[in-house]
Amino acid sequence: MPKPFTPVSEAALQQISDAIDSMLHDPTLSRTKRQIEKIAGLSHATVARAFVQDSSGRGPQGIRLSERFNALASATSGRSLERAEQLGLEAKLNEKNEEIKRLKAIHACHVQALYAYYFSSIQEKTNGIRLVPIGANRPRGLRP
Repeated sequence: MPKPFTPVSEAALQQISDAIDSMLHDPTLSRTKRQIEKIAGLSHATVARAFVQDSSGRGPQGIRLSERFNALASATSGRSLERAEQLGLEAKLNEKNEEIKRLKAIHACHVQALYAYYFSSIQEKTNGIRLVPIGANRPRGLRP
């Protein structure tokens, strides 16, 4: 047989409301109900009952715990503001690194085409004498 719903006291509701306010003003705090439990010093069951009581309309009308908490947590997915900003910057950095890789590959193709054009123009200027470029990776046993 289920237990009857035990309402949460006004003092506990006010502690939860104050915890939500402190989370709003401190960017280092995560936006979770567990953080509310830590700040308010209340048990998990008490905080859960307070939110159920608030959402069902059985609590005081002015507190609006669920509405305020959802507005607070939705912007950062429960993370602190600093952590959400850090993750956003990391995502932007990864995106820019991918763009740099793509641009370097395009640049390498252009450099290779430019070198081939330069080499063919040298061939034309030498009246048919064939020039062979020797790179740094030539075999060591062969000498010109």
